[in-house]
Amino acid sequence: MKTTALIMAAGRGRRLGDETPKQFHRLMDKPLLNYCLEAFEYMPEIDSMIVVLPPEYAQMVQVRMDLKHFQKIVDIVAGGDRRQDSVWNGLKAIPEITEYVLIHDGVRPFPPIRETRKALEVAREFGAAILALPITDTVKVGGQDDNIQMTLDRSNLWAAQTPQIFRKKLLLEGYQKGQRENKTFTDDAAAVENLGYPVRLAPGSPYNIKITQVEDLNLAAGIFQSRKEDLD
Repeated sequence: MKTTALIMAAGRGRRLGDETPKQFHRLMDKPLLNYCLEAFEYMPEIDSMIVVLPPEYAQMVQVRMDLKHFQKIVDIVAGGDRRQDSVWNGLKAIPEITEYVLIHDGVRPFPPIRETRKALEVAREFGAAILALPITDTVKVGGQDDNIQMTLDRSNLWAAQTPQIFRKKLLLEGYQKGQRENKTFTDDAAAVENLGYPVRLAPGSPYNIKITQVEDLNLAAGIFQSRKEDLD
């Protein structure tokens, strides 16, 4: 069953404090984006990759040259105004023979291999699966006056991660329906949920962090060093 990894790296990432999109910030000795690309490059379950970048970067010769050594990359696509527009642009470039699509945030440098393989198995059995972690903090709903409106029961709450994995036909149908209804989705599972189709939860990893703030880069460097020491 052919699987294509769609790497979402079209965001601007201004919260890191400069004009360089965060996916191109250097973590240790290479761009942040390269870490997840390397993980999927060496996963035999992944047959091809498509990278979605900001439009100006997608056309940049140097960026294309830097990514050329990843043999599984079959296309580099320009993103859109919203994340779901960027995903749609990537989906349009998916190889015809692809049966399953794995979508991953390019600013999550450490996709957990064991957990991703398990999620692939679940998606191939049920059609849709995402990595997620049970929420352990107490979650409050706040109002405009900053007063607590309610406390949610956390026993059934999960924090969604990527990769999120879907049967290609199912994911395309979800996004097409969303476009017709002018829906906004904050993740890809929501597009499939909008079809009324069940999406399975697969246990993720606390090390599968998303880089948002400068402090996250320091945390990622610590995770990288710890993983490197485990391999030494």
